[in-house]
Amino acid sequence: MRFLTLKTKLDSDYSTAAVIDAATKDARKDPPIPPWDSPQHAPFIRGLKNDAENCLADLAQDWSEHEAPLLTQIAHAEAEQQHCEVEEKKSEKQLEAIENEFKKDRGQEPPAGHKHNKIFYWILLIFLALCEVPINTSVFQVFGDNQIFTIICALVVGAVLATAAHIFGAQMRQGGLFKDKKRLCLLVFLIVIPALLILAIGFIREWYIATNGEVHDGKSLQAVWVAFTALNYTIFFIAMALSYFYNDALLEKVMHARKMGNGAARNTLAAKDAVAKAKHAHDAEKKKYQHQAEQIVNETAGRKNKYEEVNLRERNDSPPYIPGQDPNSVLPQPKSFLKGLGIDVPELLRPQ
Repeated sequence: MRFLTLKTKLDSDYSTAAVIDAATKDARKDPPIPPWDSPQHAPFIRGLKNDAENCLADLAQDWSEHEAPLLTQIAHAEAEQQHCEVEEKKSEKQLEAIENEFKKDRGQEPPAGHKHNKIFYWILLIFLALCEVPINTSVFQVFGDNQIFTIICALVVGAVLATAAHIFGAQMRQGGLFKDKKRLCLLVFLIVIPALLILAIGFIREWYIATNGEVHDGKSLQAVWVAFTALNYTIFFIAMALSYFYNDALLEKVMHARKMGNGAARNTLAAKDAVAKAKHAHDAEKKKYQHQAEQIVNETAGRKNKYEEVNLRERNDSPPYIPGQDPNSVLPQPKSFLKGLGIDVPELLRPQ
């Protein structure tokens, strides 16, 4: 950076030794510099001021280039915050509409929270599916396959029936079946699946027994068939009833809307935090540059003071007489010493 080069040159050209040497030489000139009655600073001090301002100008340029990506980061963070706030308002409106729909349909406020706990429902559903295994296993054992394959087939039948019952109950809970032909067809299909599955298993079982010439008691076969059908349909309707009561689509919409609203609120808070961090990073970096600018101004003022101290001490001429002034009470100084440097600090580096 050019600033570092200028700062190094400034510290070298206006070191303490250089200031003392220049002040001594100016004081011993004939006539000494600066004149007592001149308000203009000595050339050395004017050069000091000019070089200091050039150094500050380059520091401001460096800050401008360094600040650009920081400002871009702030702008992006603020844009993200605005987007999150808009999404949060949308979520709030959607939640309000869904809660009003729930109150209108149920005549009461929706329960608190944003989670609809269905763990117990899934445990019951799995339990019902497993309850089918013993009777289904006894049916499949007639095929003579190994025990593992038999259990797998029994589990598949239980899983298919439980899944169909789950979907059937959930669709029933939504209501409006006769207004939606697609959903009505789906429900008919879900009723047909268990029936076809049970009939298919029974038919295959009877066919297998007849084909292999096995002799079984007809009443015993019929009893197994009735038990198989009754158990599977009983479990199917129990699972369907559980699904109906646990799969409240309207309540789940409320819970989902609340969850989305909470997520949108968290996103807004995170976006605000990102904006605050981006601004903090910007301000921290700016303070570093402002501190460097302040340091240059203070060092320059210190060099001016050192110059004046040495110059005043080394002068051989006498100050002009000022009527009414007590020379013992006031130390005479050239007029230029009474003036400040008035260094022009770029606006970018001025404290706010």
